[in-house]
Amino acid sequence: MRRTVPLALSLVFCTDVQAQGQGQSHYSPYTGLHDGQWLLDLCDPPDDASNRGERGETCMSYTLGIHDGYYATITAQLREAARAGHSTNASLICNERQMTLYELRMLVIKYLKAQPNLSNRAHHYVLAALRMAYPCVRR
Repeated sequence: MRRTVPLALSLVFCTDVQAQGQGQSHYSPYTGLHDGQWLLDLCDPPDDASNRGERGETCMSYTLGIHDGYYATITAQLREAARAGHSTNASLICNERQMTLYELRMLVIKYLKAQPNLSNRAHHYVLAALRMAYPCVRR
């Protein structure tokens, strides 16, 4: 069994993807966080990029980590609310079906390309794409 996820996750934090044609970094050494342009360059590199496949795999690992981290946090919050006797639907994302990593990647790329400004932190765009695609319907 191949163990590619740890390598892919380490690439997320060690890779400094340059903006196409701009020659500028989209990584802040002060916060250790990347912006939306970095995520778009990572998830949708040019066709002639020599590391296109590696970037795609790293993108899928990054977006899956944000997705899973979000659900782990919401699950913990719901458990705490239940222990305190409160009933709540804290989740803003309600995806009832299984999504492939490729579908998650394509969802994020589509959302990123529709944004006029990609200066916010990369993880915000992953969560916003999921919220837009799978909003919770309040009853």
